[in-house]
Amino acid sequence: MTTITLEERPTWEDVALSFVPPDKRDYRSKALVARLPLITILVGQAVLTWRLSDVVNDDEALYINAGHDLLRHVVHGTPVAVYGSYFSGAPAGYPIPAAVLDGIGGLDLVRLFSLACLLFCTWCVHNVANHVFGRRTGLMAALAFAVSGSVLLVGKLATYDAPCIALIAAAAVSGERSMSRSVVAIDAIV
Repeated sequence: MTTITLEERPTWEDVALSFVPPDKRDYRSKALVARLPLITILVGQAVLTWRLSDVVNDDEALYINAGHDLLRHVVHGTPVAVYGSYFSGAPAGYPIPAAVLDGIGGLDLVRLFSLACLLFCTWCVHNVANHVFGRRTGLMAALAFAVSGSVLLVGKLATYDAPCIALIAAAAVSGERSMSRSVVAIDAIV
């Protein structure tokens, strides 16, 4: 009788790779199998977000209507309300792209853009936590972020919140990567 020690026990990645034909087991298939947990988290987040109610929020209507007004002003020169008193930051920063998306695919496309922004945020949370604390912590951080109620709600709303959070997440990943490069450069000097 053969006994398997703890070190010889196959991991879930080994089991998943066993379904791939032996001649196709290269670095790409191993990388895809390694990404399966994050892909599962992202798909789960998308499903949980998209199942939320389809009631139109007042803020969604305000942003999209403002974008259409601003586009009419640019194209036809019609007078437009001063939206700077309603919106923080750059008042045309989100409404104009939201109006363009609304013109192409309606409210669902604008909401899909918000969902894509928050899926990107989940990926960023995973990458930063993975780099700082390790793989398991990265996956747990991504899962905790993906299933939090506020993230699911904002992913379904066609407001400026999702793109703002995505920009913050992109800045965090950029800072983490530049910090990694500077640490490597300092280590090379020393």
